[in-house]
Amino acid sequence: MKFKYHKYREMMLAAIVASLRRVQPEIEKIPFPPNPLIKDRPISGIAVYLMPGDRFGLYFRSWEEMHEIKYSLGDWEHQFFFAEGEVPEIDVAQEYCASLLEHLDEDEEASQAVVNLAYIATAEALLDPVVTQELTSLSIEARGCFGGIAPEGVERMVFNEYGDVSGVFNYCEHVSLNRYLKSAMRRSSWWRL
Repeated sequence: MKFKYHKYREMMLAAIVASLRRVQPEIEKIPFPPNPLIKDRPISGIAVYLMPGDRFGLYFRSWEEMHEIKYSLGDWEHQFFFAEGEVPEIDVAQEYCASLLEHLDEDEEASQAVVNLAYIATAEALLDPVVTQELTSLSIEARGCFGGIAPEGVERMVFNEYGDVSGVFNYCEHVSLNRYLKSAMRRSSWWRL
């Protein structure tokens, strides 16, 4: 069985959009700042909590939490986890990854490669313009990507909770940096020797 990266990315995009729509009533309860000039909810970050083939959740970081507990997802006030069957799009993506990981159970190196690809695909999905539109519809500042490379507004995060790459490695930053480097190399010849 082979990991189909683009297929999984599209599954995760559908899962993220569906989960954002599912939590919309809760997000709409977050009050706007008292300043009438500020038109966005006080959200400074969104993170997808993912254990490929197992768990999925969304975290939203408030403006106040941005400085004190910037990457401590468990301490953020707004956390949403989804039970199996609650959001069918999540189930489809998780079942796909779980079946592949089960197939690779004996091959730890291949399993770790699939897990890393799953995190990268999830980060790409979280950076997708469709997610930007969903966040904007929730009055969360998400102006899209600067030159199609890095998102502006709300910080987007996908972390690997286990494995060789742990801690505060943000896959969204990795994807954005790769996009930037590819764009820079296409536009200039300085890198060709």
